[in-house]
Amino acid sequence: MDEERFWDVIALFDWSKTGDDVAVTAPTLEALAAMGVEAIYAFDDLLAEKLHALDTRAHCRACYAGEADPDDATSTSPQTTSCTNDAWS
Repeated sequence: MDEERFWDVIALFDWSKTGDDVAVTAPTLEALAAMGVEAIYAFDDLLAEKLHALDTRAHCRACYAGEADPDDATSTSPQTTSCTNDAWS
């Protein structure tokens, strides 16, 4: 799956049905199912790559300003513990 197709699939989420997760995701899941197993794995790989790219100190600081410091191992609020792990780059 290339980038363009990935974003085409992402665009299928029906946000007009917010509050009903099944309805929001149905068009995307139907499209992926029609593409087959290899496309599902490729989509999963690209999604993981995109999410991993967001896993940065800068994003942590922006999301948890005043609540957590990704460079402070004593910052252990339940909502922000992920900011203190060694994965931050």
